[in-house]
This record gives sequence, structure tokens and C-alpha cells, in this order.
Amino acid sequence: MHGGFSGVNNGKPCARLWRAVLSAACHATVLEGSWKLGMNSKEMHARAELGFKKFQRAAATRARPMAEYVAEGEKRRIQSSKLKALRLAKEAEDLAAAQAVPAKKPTARKIVKK
Repeated sequence: MHGGFSGVNNGKPCARLWRAVLSAACHATVLEGSWKLGMNSKEMHARAELGFKKFQRAAATRARPMAEYVAEGEKRRIQSSKLKALRLAKEAEDLAAAQAVPAKKPTARKIVKK
């Protein structure tokens, strides 16, 4: 899939994403009031890891409906093209049949005098 930001580089999270998640975790904990001055890097890393996993789950949850939407659209386009091909074939067949049958020439009426 092209164009999306997966945050994964060869199966490993990229450093920029780790910094963003760590920063977000720090800001969230400060805002929640649960940030402690004595927090060590292991605790911060664990929080960042949880935030990253939450981010990945949310991204997967958003990607699933979009993939279904794209697949449904592709299915609809394929079906429409099949129906268009059938319609064009029928129109060509009808046109060929109409040209094959010669049009009747109007015959002259006989005028009958009374």
C-alpha cells in the first residue's frame, strides 16, 4: 500500500515515530498528573511502547474499513465494465440484425373507382 505513514522501517519502528510517541506519552502523563519526577528511562520506554502499540492498533482499525471500501469500489467498476460490454454487444447485434433485414418498400395502392 502506497502513500500511508506506517511508522515502520523494515519491521522496526522508525526513530522519528519513537520520539513522537515518547513525547506524546510525556505530554499526556503531565496533563493527566501522573508524571513523576523520579521516572526512569525504563518506565518512560514502557509508556512509549504502550503508546506506540495503541497507535498501531488505531492505524490498523482505520485501515481495515478503507481497504473494504476500495475493494468494493473496484468490484463495482469491474461489474459496470462487464455490463457495459454486454450492452454494447447487444446494441451491435441489434444494429446488424436491423441492417440485415431489408426495409419493405411501400407498394403503390390501386385506386378503385366506384
